[in-house]
Amino acid sequence: MAGRVVLALSSSMPEPMLREYLRQVSGIPEVIVILRGFIGGARTVAPTGVWVERLRRKDVGCRDCGHFAVEIVVDPLAYRMLGLEQVPAVAFIPGVQDLRHCDAEVLRTSAVAYGAVSVNAALRRLRAEGVAIPATVIQKFRGV
Repeated sequence: MAGRVVLALSSSMPEPMLREYLRQVSGIPEVIVILRGFIGGARTVAPTGVWVERLRRKDVGCRDCGHFAVEIVVDPLAYRMLGLEQVPAVAFIPGVQDLRHCDAEVLRTSAVAYGAVSVNAALRRLRAEGVAIPATVIQKFRGV
Protein backbone atom coordinates (compact mmCIF):
# COMPACT_ATOMS: atom_id res chain seq x y z
CA MET A 1 0.00 0.00 0.00
CA ALA A 2 1.36 3.40 -1.00
CA GLY A 3 -0.07 5.13 2.05
CA ARG A 4 -3.27 5.92 3.88
CA VAL A 5 -5.91 8.54 3.31
CA VAL A 6 -6.97 9.84 6.71
CA LEU A 7 -10.50 11.20 6.96
CA ALA A 8 -11.07 12.98 10.28
CA LEU A 9 -14.70 13.25 11.33
CA SER A 10 -16.66 14.01 14.50
CA SER A 11 -19.98 13.05 16.07
CA SER A 12 -20.70 16.80 16.23
CA MET A 13 -21.03 16.92 12.43
CA PRO A 14 -24.48 16.58 10.81
CA GLU A 15 -25.38 12.92 10.30
CA PRO A 16 -26.24 13.30 6.58
CA MET A 17 -22.75 14.73 5.97
CA LEU A 18 -21.11 11.92 7.94
CA ARG A 19 -23.06 9.26 6.05
CA GLU A 20 -22.10 10.85 2.72
CA TYR A 21 -18.41 10.72 3.67
CA LEU A 22 -18.73 7.05 4.63
CA ARG A 23 -20.46 6.34 1.32
CA GLN A 24 -17.59 8.02 -0.56
CA VAL A 25 -14.88 5.97 1.16
CA SER A 26 -16.71 2.67 1.54
CA GLY A 27 -14.72 -0.24 0.16
CA ILE A 28 -11.52 1.78 -0.38
CA PRO A 29 -8.88 0.05 1.77
CA GLU A 30 -6.47 2.99 1.69
CA VAL A 31 -8.89 5.07 3.78
CA ILE A 32 -9.09 5.19 7.55
CA VAL A 33 -11.64 7.33 9.35
CA ILE A 34 -10.46 8.71 12.66
CA LEU A 35 -12.40 10.24 15.51
CA ARG A 36 -10.65 12.37 18.14
CA GLY A 37 -12.42 10.81 21.12
CA PHE A 38 -15.32 8.86 22.51
CA ILE A 39 -18.84 10.25 22.83
CA GLY A 40 -19.16 11.27 26.49
CA GLY A 41 -15.46 10.67 27.22
CA ALA A 42 -13.25 7.62 27.55
CA ARG A 43 -15.04 6.19 30.59
CA THR A 44 -17.44 4.31 28.34
CA VAL A 45 -17.06 3.24 24.73
CA ALA A 46 -20.61 1.90 24.32
CA PRO A 47 -22.23 5.18 23.12
CA THR A 48 -19.53 5.56 20.47
CA GLY A 49 -19.86 1.94 19.37
CA VAL A 50 -23.64 2.27 19.00
CA TRP A 51 -23.24 5.56 17.11
CA VAL A 52 -20.61 4.11 14.72
CA GLU A 53 -22.70 0.99 14.05
CA ARG A 54 -25.76 3.11 13.24
CA LEU A 55 -23.73 5.51 11.09
CA ARG A 56 -22.24 2.64 9.05
CA ARG A 57 -25.70 1.32 8.08
CA LYS A 58 -26.51 1.97 4.43
CA ASP A 59 -30.16 2.23 5.44
CA VAL A 60 -30.21 3.87 8.85
CA GLY A 61 -33.57 2.30 9.75
CA CYS A 62 -32.51 -1.26 8.91
CA ARG A 63 -30.31 -3.17 11.34
CA ASP A 64 -30.01 -6.19 9.04
CA CYS A 65 -29.19 -4.31 5.84
CA GLY A 66 -25.69 -3.73 4.51
CA HIS A 67 -23.08 -1.51 6.10
CA PHE A 68 -20.50 0.81 4.60
CA ALA A 69 -17.14 -1.01 4.52
CA VAL A 70 -15.07 1.56 6.37
CA GLU A 71 -12.33 1.30 8.99
CA ILE A 72 -13.16 3.71 11.84
CA VAL A 73 -10.91 4.25 14.84
CA VAL A 74 -10.85 6.56 17.84
CA ASP A 75 -7.35 8.00 17.94
CA PRO A 76 -6.62 11.30 19.73
CA LEU A 77 -2.87 10.73 19.36
CA ALA A 78 -3.15 10.57 15.55
CA TYR A 79 -5.08 13.86 15.63
CA ARG A 80 -2.23 15.45 17.60
CA MET A 81 0.57 13.96 15.48
CA LEU A 82 -1.10 15.05 12.25
CA GLY A 83 -1.90 18.50 13.62
CA LEU A 84 -5.60 18.19 12.84
CA GLU A 85 -7.40 21.30 13.99
CA GLN A 86 -10.97 20.88 12.74
CA VAL A 87 -13.29 18.52 10.91
CA PRO A 88 -13.90 17.40 8.30
CA ALA A 89 -10.26 16.99 7.35
CA VAL A 90 -8.46 14.86 4.78
CA ALA A 91 -4.76 14.03 4.83
CA PHE A 92 -2.50 11.53 3.12
CA ILE A 93 0.22 9.67 5.01
CA PRO A 94 2.70 8.18 2.53
CA GLY A 95 4.13 4.73 3.13
CA VAL A 96 1.84 3.91 6.06
CA GLN A 97 -0.36 0.81 6.08
CA ASP A 98 -1.76 1.11 9.57
CA LEU A 99 -1.59 3.63 12.39
CA ARG A 100 1.06 1.91 14.48
CA HIS A 101 2.18 5.02 16.33
CA CYS A 102 1.63 3.12 19.56
CA ASP A 103 4.83 1.29 18.59
CA ALA A 104 6.67 4.65 18.54
CA GLU A 105 6.07 5.31 14.84
CA VAL A 106 5.42 9.01 14.28
CA LEU A 107 2.68 9.89 11.82
CA ARG A 108 3.45 12.80 9.51
CA THR A 109 1.70 14.51 6.65
CA SER A 110 2.80 17.54 4.69
CA ALA A 111 -0.66 19.08 4.28
CA VAL A 112 -4.26 18.75 5.41
CA ALA A 113 -7.36 19.72 3.44
CA TYR A 114 -10.11 21.15 5.62
CA GLY A 115 -13.70 21.83 4.76
CA ALA A 116 -16.93 20.19 3.67
CA VAL A 117 -15.82 19.03 0.24
CA SER A 118 -15.75 15.58 -1.32
CA VAL A 119 -12.81 13.33 -0.50
CA ASN A 120 -11.92 13.42 -4.20
CA ALA A 121 -11.80 17.26 -4.17
CA ALA A 122 -9.74 17.25 -0.96
CA LEU A 123 -7.21 14.80 -2.42
CA ARG A 124 -6.94 16.83 -5.63
CA ARG A 125 -6.33 19.96 -3.55
CA LEU A 126 -3.59 18.18 -1.58
CA ARG A 127 -2.01 16.94 -4.80
CA ALA A 128 -2.07 20.51 -6.22
CA GLU A 129 -0.22 21.61 -3.06
CA GLY A 130 2.53 19.10 -3.83
CA VAL A 131 1.49 16.09 -1.74
CA ALA A 132 2.62 12.95 -3.55
CA ILE A 133 -0.62 11.00 -3.65
CA PRO A 134 -0.41 8.08 -6.09
CA ALA A 135 -2.71 8.33 -9.10
CA THR A 136 -4.00 4.85 -8.27
CA VAL A 137 -5.38 6.20 -4.99
CA ILE A 138 -6.98 9.28 -6.55
CA GLN A 139 -8.61 7.15 -9.27
CA LYS A 140 -10.53 5.16 -6.66
CA PHE A 141 -12.51 8.32 -5.84
CA ARG A 142 -13.54 9.27 -9.35
CA GLY A 143 -17.26 9.01 -9.82
CA VAL A 144 -17.85 8.56 -6.11
